[in-house]
Order: sequence, then C-alpha cells, then structure tokens
Amino acid sequence: MTQPTAQPDYSTLEVDLNHFVENQPQHLPEVNREATSHRDYPEAISPKSEVANLEKEPAPRKICGLRRKIFFAIIIAVAIVAAAVIAGVVVAVTKKDNHDASDDDSSPGETAGDSTDSGTALLPNTKMASANFTDEFGHSNYLVVYQLRNLAIYMSAYNSSEDAWIVSPVVDGTNGISLDLVRNGTNLALDVYYHNTTWRDVHLYWQSPTNAIKTLFRNDTSTTVTLSPKEWTYPFSTDRYTGADGSSIVSYGRQCVYCTLYTYIFFQDNTDEVLGGVLFHDNEDGWTDRNFTDITSPAANTSLALAVIPATNSSDRGMSIFYQTGSGVLAQLTYDGNLGYSGQTLSRGLVDKSSIVAFSTGFNDTENDVSDLGFQVLTTDPDADGVLLTYYHNGDWVAADEVTALSSCASRSSMAVNLGRRVYCVVDADHGDVKIVEWVWRGEPSGDTDSFSSYDKIGTVDTTIN
Repeated sequence: MTQPTAQPDYSTLEVDLNHFVENQPQHLPEVNREATSHRDYPEAISPKSEVANLEKEPAPRKICGLRRKIFFAIIIAVAIVAAAVIAGVVVAVTKKDNHDASDDDSSPGETAGDSTDSGTALLPNTKMASANFTDEFGHSNYLVVYQLRNLAIYMSAYNSSEDAWIVSPVVDGTNGISLDLVRNGTNLALDVYYHNTTWRDVHLYWQSPTNAIKTLFRNDTSTTVTLSPKEWTYPFSTDRYTGADGSSIVSYGRQCVYCTLYTYIFFQDNTDEVLGGVLFHDNEDGWTDRNFTDITSPAANTSLALAVIPATNSSDRGMSIFYQTGSGVLAQLTYDGNLGYSGQTLSRGLVDKSSIVAFSTGFNDTENDVSDLGFQVLTTDPDADGVLLTYYHNGDWVAADEVTALSSCASRSSMAVNLGRRVYCVVDADHGDVKIVEWVWRGEPSGDTDSFSSYDKIGTVDTTIN
C-alpha cells in the first residue's frame, strides 16, 4: 500500500498582495505647487514628534506689527489721500482769490476781472435794457440785455410758449467787435421795431471807453433758440455820436401799429444837454440830430427813461423822456417824434444815484373807446433802500408812496422795464454775485389807483452761458 507523501508543515498557498487597495497603482491628480504662493497654503498640523524633527521655516518679516506688504500699501494710500487734500485746498484758495479780485474790478471805467471762473458771471455794476413784442402766434416775448464781468454783452430772451429763457451773445469779441470797444458798466439801450406780425428789427446801443455811442442792428430775432453774434451788424461806416462820460442811453423803435414811426436814440452830450438822433427810412445818410434846448437843464449823468405815447390819431403819437434836473427833481420831456417838444417838472424829488424807468398804458385819445393814457415812473432811492412810484392818471401826476415789493432793487439801483409791464432789477446774490430778478405790474390802468403799487415777483432771469 502506497504511503501518502509527507506534507510540509506550512501552507503552499501564495498570498496575492495586489489584492489590497494599498498596493493598487495610484492615479491621483498631482498637486500643482506653483498654483499659489506658499505663504497662502493652510498650515499643516503634524504630531509634535514630527514637527520637532523638521527645520522650522522663518516667520515673515513685519513692520510695526504688520506684514511689509500691508504696511507699505497703507503708507501709499495715506500719501494719496494727503495729496488730494492739499490739491483741494490750493484750488479753493485760488478760486477765492480770483473771485475777490473780480469783485474789486467792478467800478465804472476800469477793466473787469478776467478770471476763467468768473468772467462769464454778471458784472456787479451791470446796467440793463429791455424790450418786448407779441409774435404772430399771440405769444409774449421779452428781451433783456446786460453785461458780463469780461465786458461782453449778452441777451436773455423769453417766449411764453416755451416758458424758458434763452441766453445768446451779442458782443463777445467774435463778431468783429472787440471787447475793448465796450465800456465797463456801460449804459445799454434796446428796442424792437415793428414792421408786421412776422417781421421786426432789434436795435442795441452801448458806450465805448472813449464815450462813442455804438450801435448794432438785427434784422430779425428768435426767442426760442440761441442766436449767433455774427447776425448783429452795423449799417453805417462811422459812429455818429459821442456822449458825455458815462451817459445814460435810451432808444425807441416803432413798437406798435399805433406808435410813432422811425428809430430814435437819446443821450447826454458833453454839455450835459439831452441830444437826440432819428433814423428816417428815407435817409440813406444815417442819423438826423434833434436838440432839446428849451427844457429844464438835466443833472450831469442823469438816468434817462423813455415811454411810448400810442394814439389812434397819428398826430397825437409821440414819446416821453424822463430825467433828473440839476435841482434834483423828476422832469418830463414830451416829444412828437419830429420837431415838436415840451417839458415840465414833476413833484418828485430824487437823489444823485437815482435810477429812472417808465412805461405807459392806454392811448392818447379822448374821443375813441380806448383806455386813457397813463404812465408808471419808478425811481430808486438807494439812500433809503426804496423804490418810489410816480404815476399819471386821468390827466394828473401823483407822487405815490414806496413800492415795497421792489425794495430789493434800490441798493444796486439798476433797473429796466418794457411795454409789457415787466420790471427787471439787479439784486444781490450769494458769494458777492448778483442776479437779475423779474416782476410784473398787476395794476389796472382804468381801475382803482390803489392797485398801481401792485407788483408781483416772477422769478430770476436765466443768464447762464451753456
């Protein structure tokens, strides 16, 4: 019997080590050690025994307890803020100095400040002139001219259909007329000549530093768009008139169907007499002189005001010119537009710096069914900070009381009116500046005279140059 083969005393089974996961090939993603800076890695937590055997990495260098990068970033930020603060202070001081210098340059006969920031602001001692018309659509239109600190002459125009003021240059040095030909604080005159409902001319007058009376004409105008100064022209080759130093100027153009024809200008000459010029349509040589010698002598540099006298009968038409006499009272010069004139003094005392403005109401008719002729004459009294009313009603002149609504007009004593019963005054604004404010007369010409002192403020005239 065969004996079984002896078995070894250990198993012959071989252990497959690949069976264990630990011994499987590893296909894991490799760590990209360049992806971020090593200083941004999370700190590894190792057993103390292992940490003790590792060489410690040196700690980042710090300044004032802050990492160097953060410290220098803070220093740079502080430097930028400090530079901005210093620059702001310098700019503010510079603007204040320029503004103060401009305020000091506002006296007549001197050059206004030419600061970039203030050159286009209103000249504090600006004079004004105003005119109005009704267009073919029945809309009311108002024009106001004034002077800027850089001596330019601008016009603000208002159309009731737009309910906005449109600002346009008239004399700004770009239309062949140098600003050297504009007197600082010049008196201004403005009128609108009526041809028909769709055609009207605009006339502007001012005084040069040499006292020449300068003139510009515009064949037509718009109150809804900005106008170019190049559209203002002068049809005559020379300046005909020279006024007294700082003379007041008033002008007239046919204002209505029932108004005097032709174009007129009035001012004081070197003898302080009132001199007039008329521009007839059939006169190709230009102006014809008109002298008014048989009147009470005017005061030197008196304010002049003009109000039209409409009439259905052409022989009753004309205009009134109001001025201050040498004895300090208000006077009226009534002129028929040709050769006839007369004068009288009124019971209203004036001070040296009084400004005079006037407008008329009604018609110079006694037989037609129209309202009677009336006048509103406003005079400033800077010494008393008031504006006084003198009116003409039912054939009589009355020296009325102060118009309290217009009291803010007194200190600057610069006023303008138009036949549309609008009053404009230069009044003080913020930061030493000035502005133009508009009022409207609410009186009833044929009603109670208590309403004659009723003026309502409309608002500020926009003079902003865009």
